[in-house]
Amino acid sequence: MTAETPGSPTATGGAAPAGSSNNIKVCIRVRPFNSRETGEQCVVAMPTQDTVQIAEYNTASVEPRSFSFDRCYWSHCASDANFATQETLMEELGEALLANALEGFNNCLFAYGQTGAGKTHSMLGGDGDQRGLLPR
Repeated sequence: MTAETPGSPTATGGAAPAGSSNNIKVCIRVRPFNSRETGEQCVVAMPTQDTVQIAEYNTASVEPRSFSFDRCYWSHCASDANFATQETLMEELGEALLANALEGFNNCLFAYGQTGAGKTHSMLGGDGDQRGLLPR
């Protein structure tokens, strides 16, 4: 006998969605400074693809706070080796959502954050290779 979560795709007899271990993902993306912020100190670091560290502004004596996510996207500086483009988001998030939708599963992509945090850029983007998740 196996235990299944009520309401899960396998409990109702359906197949599990593509990437079923990824039913819910919590991701974060750090955008570049806008024109008003240029010249400011960046207090965010991403030592790994699933960890964000926030440091106190102008305080080296305080240990940075670490937060873990399913995936962290660094889009702050295009010259960095781990820079996440719009294509990176599509490959890692959008394609799984699309595959699940084509298999008949419902999807939800929820962008949350302060005004000016980059939600619209991630979701809609701009022209050409700057298109966001939805237009792709």
